[in-house]
Amino acid sequence: MGTSCSTYQRRSIGRRTFGRHRQGWTRVSDAAAAYLQSGSENIEPVLDKDLGRCLDKWQEGADLKTYQEAVTEAITFRMSQGESIELDREQWLQLSKRASWYDARERARAMEVDAPWNCELAKTPDGYYQVRGGLEYAIAKSLAAAPFADLLWMETKTAHLPEAQAFAEAIHAEFPDKMLA
Repeated sequence: MGTSCSTYQRRSIGRRTFGRHRQGWTRVSDAAAAYLQSGSENIEPVLDKDLGRCLDKWQEGADLKTYQEAVTEAITFRMSQGESIELDREQWLQLSKRASWYDARERARAMEVDAPWNCELAKTPDGYYQVRGGLEYAIAKSLAAAPFADLLWMETKTAHLPEAQAFAEAIHAEFPDKMLA
């Protein structure tokens, strides 16, 4: 679907930088303005190409981490200072691997570990929450949904048998009779 722009909009886009110089948005707005000034109606190919670069720049500066990683850093730091903590780094990682955020937070509080973490940091510049996908994410999400689902599956870009096998083994370790697609 094309995007129709008036002459005023084309000039306006050409002058704008969206106030996001640090995140590379100036380049996108310049490319978009040049594309629109060429008379084309469809800007989406240009934006698709350059917005990926902007997202990469944003991720570099956002210092994204999961709650599990934030608590792990706090535990590692406190242990390096000679403090004794109920769970060491490896025990915490094992415990929090499949725990919900609420359970992990309560466990960290019980250990008196206050990890600085803010879920709002994971918002992309356009307001969506960033998700770190992959096999571990697919397994955790499927295990959470398994009690309520008849069938589970994992979507990937390409067929990769070792990943599919690891997914199936992880699901069947906790739900042996669960059907997989």
